[in-house]
Amino acid sequence: IADFIGNYATTGGAIDNLGNISSIQGDFISNHATLAGGAIENRGKIDNIEGIFANNISDSYAGAVSNTHGGIIDNLSGTFIGNTAETDGGAIYNNGSNAKINNINAQFINNTAQDRGSAIYNSNNATIGNIVGVFIGNTSNGNKGGAVTNISGGNINSISADFIGNFAGRGAAI
Repeated sequence: IADFIGNYATTGGAIDNLGNISSIQGDFISNHATLAGGAIENRGKIDNIEGIFANNISDSYAGAVSNTHGGIIDNLSGTFIGNTAETDGGAIYNNGSNAKINNINAQFINNTAQDRGSAIYNSNNATIGNIVGVFIGNTSNGNKGGAVTNISGGNINSISADFIGNFAGRGAAI
């Protein structure tokens, strides 16, 4: 178990993965990326990510976790609190053909995206298998997806969650 606190990078404020990682366990607090993935940028394969993601920031997309360019995450679980993206995906950003997150089991509380998907953004033929969790007080200052945005050919197989007090111009929950 490791903690990642106050790290700063262009991509992946704490971790930028282009290979294979079996397991990441720990807390990601106040990390910052100028481009993508305030805490984690994944373009490889990660079997398991578990932790608390709090107050991570991206000056572009993916306040906490970015999964792009064919990246695969099997299981992503934890608590996402107060993460911010200046564009899309306040907590999680899953984007592009072959990008896949098989299972998300988490609580999303007070995350913010300046455009879309304050908790989860899924787009451009990316896939999310199952989402289980609670979404409370997440805010999209743009026009879509107070909690979850699924657009442009994005695929989500199932959502089993409670949505409480989320905000967006359209689709405060989804």
